[in-house]
Amino acid sequence: MITFDDGQLNNMTYALPLLERYGMQAIFSVVGVFIERAEREHDPSPTYAYMTWADIQKAAESGYAEIQNHSYNLHGGQSRMGFTRRSGETQAAFHDSLVSDVSKMQRLLQLNAGVVATCFTYPYGLTFKDSASLLKEAGFRGAMTCRERVNTITGDPEDLFHLERFNRSGLVSTERFMKKLGIQ
Repeated sequence: MITFDDGQLNNMTYALPLLERYGMQAIFSVVGVFIERAEREHDPSPTYAYMTWADIQKAAESGYAEIQNHSYNLHGGQSRMGFTRRSGETQAAFHDSLVSDVSKMQRLLQLNAGVVATCFTYPYGLTFKDSASLLKEAGFRGAMTCRERVNTITGDPEDLFHLERFNRSGLVSTERFMKKLGIQ
């Protein structure tokens, strides 16, 4: 499975044409506040800009990109950092804040791009004890972390709420990345 996090414009500029060329599919996990910034700034630079709602809709309609929820504002903005509880925050306030953020992103995806995300991508890969329960309540069928391990799918639906991925920076060569995975 190929995944791209954050919704950067380079997903449209570079990744989508390659996916189309090779008949492959990938997941683009997008962040609401980044999309809203792209809508305001209209910056066409694939080096650092983010996709707009129109880009997300186009990617989804291509059939080569599946759009998933990476939060509205849990990815380093003025809110919290991922699924982490603030010091002194009650369990109820923590739960309500996460539900509010994730639900807001679901509504925006559907309203602005016609997308219903079925998987949640944990910002920074951070989870907590009851994160799977919260996401199930919100209607998700799975979630991805950033822990680097091979997944074992046993048939237990719980397996799908802690899918792990191997992260590759653009600064890492294909050869070095494959060696890390034990593929030579």
